[in-house]
Amino acid sequence: MRIRSCVRAGLSCLILLSGAWLWELVCSLRVARAQSVTIEYSPQVGSVQPVVITGLDATRRETVLELLPRSPPARYSDQELREFERRLANLGIFDRISVTRGAASIEVELREKWTLIPLVDFSTGTSWADTYAALSVTEYNFLGRAMLLSADVWHVERGWNGAVLLSEHAYHPTRGSLGGVVDYASSSMVFDDSSDRWDRLIGGGGLWWRPPLPHGDEFAYQVMASYHYERNLVDDAGYRPADGHALKTEFRVTWEDLHWDDLAPHGSRAIIMVMPGGLFHADGIEPRIGAELQLLAAYAFGATSVLLGRVVSKASNRGNANFSAVLGSVDGVRGIPDAVYHTWLSGAANLEFRQAWRFAERWALQGVAFGDIAMFDRIDAHGRRSEPGWAGSSGVGVRLVPTFLAEVVLRIDLARCFWPRQEFFVQWGLSQYF
Repeated sequence: MRIRSCVRAGLSCLILLSGAWLWELVCSLRVARAQSVTIEYSPQVGSVQPVVITGLDATRRETVLELLPRSPPARYSDQELREFERRLANLGIFDRISVTRGAASIEVELREKWTLIPLVDFSTGTSWADTYAALSVTEYNFLGRAMLLSADVWHVERGWNGAVLLSEHAYHPTRGSLGGVVDYASSSMVFDDSSDRWDRLIGGGGLWWRPPLPHGDEFAYQVMASYHYERNLVDDAGYRPADGHALKTEFRVTWEDLHWDDLAPHGSRAIIMVMPGGLFHADGIEPRIGAELQLLAAYAFGATSVLLGRVVSKASNRGNANFSAVLGSVDGVRGIPDAVYHTWLSGAANLEFRQAWRFAERWALQGVAFGDIAMFDRIDAHGRRSEPGWAGSSGVGVRLVPTFLAEVVLRIDLARCFWPRQEFFVQWGLSQYF
């Protein structure tokens, strides 16, 4: 027991140190701009200037102008133009952005991506039953407003799921944004240390709202409320959790200085989520309280090289295995079994070095070296605390990156898993691992 405690303490420190490293990386390093972004400013704020935009096709002009702190013509500082450019990049619908302060106007040159993406996505797990697969149709620039509209069907945690989602982007400086989803989810609840298992069916939806994000604000906020009906199906007379009505609220705080780029993002983002709620059933009210911390940091070595790290920590109250996180190879540590490690407390860290080579104007080949590590406290079928564990793997991968397509990357990773098993693992996907 003493050895196990030491191992868990050591892993906890490692993950915390990984988070501290990411934060230190953010605060101490300055990065080069990607070649796809050109920014030229004069040292002065300048006189009142109009904004001239070229390159728009599907995107509305007001979608771009709304990201400015004031409607043009106006005076804009260099800092405001830098933030304007960052928000344009983070919309994810342009792969070329040029902001130039001229003598008479602010010149903005943009090149749009293809944003209507029908996609068959997948990421292999440790078995065919654990493969993630998705069929989706997504418009990332709905009505030319940089709104996300998607209809998805996907397979994860050994069950089929579906959702229709509509969301405004999060970068409006003068007004709030709304979003909503209607969804259905199923999963096969299996445990490698128990014969108890059942199928969980969930249906419902949610709404969220984000306040305005003025220029100069370091924090963004989001509130969400959702309702789902939860039903459980058991083939035999085994253990069966209660059916009920699940109500959840979510309060999210985001600190972001992330400048997204398809090949060399830079900056950082931190997200804290607190999720109070409950399951209302025939025997009473079951509390459901969760929290999650996400840290993401990227240091770019020029236009095509980047060191990227992520730390994710999740916690929830015990008592019902239906309210737990699942750690697996699809999202966590590449190479560990999927859909069996149900946790009430977990922390995972992922680190990737990506080096890209452009072989055409809007195509790139990217090589990746990575390492994943996690510690977790398991929960059994009855919602009780079970055995702690840890997991780790490392490997290399390659990506084919068509920068003219929104959110599409062909990914192949070869991982060597060291814990809890020792074996090689190949994972395919149509998006970056994180």
